[in-house]
Amino acid sequence: TTENVFKGLLVCADCGVKMVRHKNVTPKGTARYSFGCLVYAQNLGGQGCSHKYVREPELAEAVALALRVQVQLALDMEEVLGKVWKQRGCQTKDKELDCRIGKLQAGIKRNAALRGTLFESYTEHTLTEKEYVSMKAEYDREAQELKEKLSILEKEKQEAGRVYENWEGWINTLKKYQDFRSVTREMAVELISCIRVSGHHELEIVWNFQDVFAGLMAEWKGAGA
Repeated sequence: TTENVFKGLLVCADCGVKMVRHKNVTPKGTARYSFGCLVYAQNLGGQGCSHKYVREPELAEAVALALRVQVQLALDMEEVLGKVWKQRGCQTKDKELDCRIGKLQAGIKRNAALRGTLFESYTEHTLTEKEYVSMKAEYDREAQELKEKLSILEKEKQEAGRVYENWEGWINTLKKYQDFRSVTREMAVELISCIRVSGHHELEIVWNFQDVFAGLMAEWKGAGA
């Protein structure tokens, strides 16, 4: 029995149940493998499923071809984003965020210093009680507003960094398979979320990095590539 590279990854597009691998032996003793929908087989289509069928050699070939396309996209995107997005977009945005964060941090320090001297002015009778209460309330409001803005910018910077790390991570993951000869079990599990089968050899591959690549494509187009 050969290794079931795509075990647990094929699902019926109708019922969503994982498809099972079948072994057929030819009169000459050659083993041939295929995948089918167990629900359809057991109920003869009575549960709303239509006949699903895909032979393992054709499946492996289709996945290998699709993966080579994804690898080439990753290589193309790395080249374009390395020149355009990373240098012009990412670094410029980082500098802009750092500048805005720096200004807010300076504002918070200035506010804290002013609040610190406020009580001194009151005790030295350079401010009336009414003026002190009014100014303290204003400084407190400003301090809260500055802290909220700073929190938003810090989260924005953190998210931007995380998104780039995700993109870079998946590009590097695909790059390590650029010279693969055939799809292995390790590759299939790492790269594929599922393969939906909707008919006779009709496949839809859902990659684990689908959303990441959608974002990359949008950024790539936005960069004018």
